[in-house]
Amino acid sequence: MEGPTPVSALIHAATLVTAGVYIIARTGFLWEYSEISRICLTFVGALTSIMAATCGLFQNDMKRVIAYSTCSQLGYMMVSLGLSHYALAIYHLMTHACFKALLFLSAGVVIHAVADVQDMRRHGGVMRLMPWVWGTMLLGTFSLVGWPFLSGYFSKDSILEYSWASWNSSGIFAYYCLIIVAFFTSFYSFRLLWCSFISEVSARRNELPSGSTPFVMWMPLLLLSIGSIWLGYWTVDMLIGMGTDFWNWSINPIPTTGQWISCHFMPITVAWFPFMAVLLGILGSVFYSWPMPWCTITLLRTLYLFTLTRWQFDIVYNQQIAKRVLDWGSSTWVFIDKGILELLGPRGISYTIFNKYVPAFKKFQTGTVHDYAIIYKVCILLGMWLLVADYSTVPMRSLFIVLLVLATAPWTVWTIKATN
Repeated sequence: MEGPTPVSALIHAATLVTAGVYIIARTGFLWEYSEISRICLTFVGALTSIMAATCGLFQNDMKRVIAYSTCSQLGYMMVSLGLSHYALAIYHLMTHACFKALLFLSAGVVIHAVADVQDMRRHGGVMRLMPWVWGTMLLGTFSLVGWPFLSGYFSKDSILEYSWASWNSSGIFAYYCLIIVAFFTSFYSFRLLWCSFISEVSARRNELPSGSTPFVMWMPLLLLSIGSIWLGYWTVDMLIGMGTDFWNWSINPIPTTGQWISCHFMPITVAWFPFMAVLLGILGSVFYSWPMPWCTITLLRTLYLFTLTRWQFDIVYNQQIAKRVLDWGSSTWVFIDKGILELLGPRGISYTIFNKYVPAFKKFQTGTVHDYAIIYKVCILLGMWLLVADYSTVPMRSLFIVLLVLATAPWTVWTIKATN
């Protein structure tokens, strides 16, 4: 969350969401032979989407709100993959890349202009001071929530319609979950706009934006704005149209799992549900830009803090996983690192070798020629004896031991003197 905003835009638009979606789409021929796996994928995608959407409801960090939106949209793609419409998942991936990069870069321009402050509670009034960024942020938000005829509308609503037309328990469950997610997405997205752009200025004097946007900042926003408006319309027939050969069998679901035709014959009320959810989210964001007085009620305050702290995942992870791993690591550190490894290493064998034996052996190098000559002669005589002597009998073995002791006696005495 605290990294450079262009890096965040790249991760959330082109790398974070592409990895899992791409590999499932490319291995779709394997998923088609396991209905249980696709049902599980649909349920996991729907629950992930709604969970991430609730985490972003009351966040105050500008980039964190957009980041949780990415996790929520990833759930949309997983639902489409679980329902065997792999092309639709890749299509939403492409449109999502445009408006999500637009949102992140627009947020980065705002954060840069207000002295790197990411807390929306210390923004306000940016709409009047930076109208160009306000326009791109508004456009990216409308595309994200699926406003009609923008890029997000063609891909996001297609997933909702396809979920309803699947006529199985997982698809219907995913449809209603994603409708709720559409409301949540509209709520926290327009809450961000209200807090940072529309509300009264709450920044310090040295944090007020200057209002000027350099060329290197507004040019990428312009290009991404064009993609957020037209990319969905330009590519809808090419990517998910009936009879398209764009994918050339790289994505090849089993025909019996497709519901491309049924989703075009849905009731008008079902088709209007996503748009009504967006309108309700906008209305909710207007009435809720800051915590309202009813948050003082115990139950509502608990729900508010529960979503604000992201379902307590960080606390549970730190207490139940990270702390236990650290405790286990400290015990192994005492036993292995400070015990076995130091006994074998710096305070044990290594210390004995490099601090006692190595200095002692260094004293063997006296630099005197006759010392080296004596050792050389003794080694030659002993080697010749080993070559010619027959010491298989007891007398010869005894004689060999005596000669060995006599030959090594000067060496032993010299070693003792050198070490002392």
